[in-house]
Amino acid sequence: MEEKVFTPNQQNALGLDRHISLTANAGSGKTAVLVERYLKIAVEKNIDLSKIVAITFTEKAAAELYSKISEAIEHNIVKAPQDRKHNYISLRRQLYSA
Repeated sequence: MEEKVFTPNQQNALGLDRHISLTANAGSGKTAVLVERYLKIAVEKNIDLSKIVAITFTEKAAAELYSKISEAIEHNIVKAPQDRKHNYISLRRQLYSA
């Protein structure tokens, strides 16, 4: 999994100081931004996954978002420093019931 490079608008959407509604054309990186934001909220704000809402328009989009979040968690379990691995392992357990 390669590290994402976000555009200035995408970086703006990653700010955790407010709630957002993310809309953009197909292929613009919405899912990547949502995955990054979802994990930032969970890790940086220490919020339980059951308290985070991510709404999509289709079940297919929801399944893709879930899959990408799961992949990102697994990637972070491998790459995170030893003292932070437990955060991502905990997220992996929470994701099954989110």
